[in-house]
Amino acid sequence: MWLKKKESLTKRQLAKREELDPVKTHLREARACQMGEALQDVYSCANRKSAGRAPERLCSWMMHSAVAEMKSVARTLRKEQEGILNWWKRGSTNSFLEGLNSVVQSARSIARGFRSIAYFRTMIFLRLGRLDFTAQKKLACATH
Repeated sequence: MWLKKKESLTKRQLAKREELDPVKTHLREARACQMGEALQDVYSCANRKSAGRAPERLCSWMMHSAVAEMKSVARTLRKEQEGILNWWKRGSTNSFLEGLNSVVQSARSIARGFRSIAYFRTMIFLRLGRLDFTAQKKLACATH
């Protein structure tokens, strides 16, 4: 239930989550969840200027918490803060590049190594080029 957004919870899960509210309990998981929701709220800010103050407050809260994992998140947020705030400037993320990298890495793992960089490059183009080989299949079938 901590991994879902409040809007996605069933009535039973919502009741359990309310029961385990960080104000009522001292569960670290509840506080970590609350911090995660606060991070999501940063992206609801109207502009870069208003969003600029929110991560710093959130990082301060995380660093003063007793949740070691959230302290690690806070360090990452501080390190990547400029990139996070650039979202308001460009309105995009690097998710497209991450997706391409995933396809390239899968091509590498399928081949179990390449003898040359040229062959690796060819495999990347074959995987990412969205080439249509149906015409060649028909030609091959017609010649046999």
